[in-house]
Amino acid sequence: MKIYTRKGDKGLTSIKHKRIKKNSQTIQLLSYIDDLQTSIGFLLFNMNNDPEYFVIKNIQKELFRLSSVIAGYQVMFDTNLYKDLEKRIDEIDSELPKLKNFIIAGLGVNELELYAHQCRTKTRIVETHIYDSIGEDIRTFFNRLSDYFFILVRKYNTNETAYLIKKNEFKTTKS
Repeated sequence: MKIYTRKGDKGLTSIKHKRIKKNSQTIQLLSYIDDLQTSIGFLLFNMNNDPEYFVIKNIQKELFRLSSVIAGYQVMFDTNLYKDLEKRIDEIDSELPKLKNFIIAGLGVNELELYAHQCRTKTRIVETHIYDSIGEDIRTFFNRLSDYFFILVRKYNTNETAYLIKKNEFKTTKS
């Protein structure tokens, strides 16, 4: 079987035996989720016995299911998965010092922090491209997933210099 089919050369692709434009909302959203999946793969590859490994592996499996749902297939998706993420976020957050400053990506001392930052930002991109017909439960899941990756950034940040920008350093002016 050849990898290329030439069927997409004119800007169309197939979902559920229908040809649709590659720049449609659905295909764009699926592309952003695919991009997020790759970033999660980098994070998982570098985790080495981290207790979050299995949580994130499960998230990755759910993202495949979600992609199928978004593509219009009837696939079981745990609509309460965000509640599991909330529990895990609360558990990790209870072990961390109070957040007083903004976090700048890349100033920490380990790669996991940077990969978690990347996953968080890619999740935010997915979240901002969810259109109304997708469903509130999926939107909530991605919102919570972004929060989860943010708490991982904090967990993996072992370098206090990464908190360089204090909230009070931002001055606003009235226009």
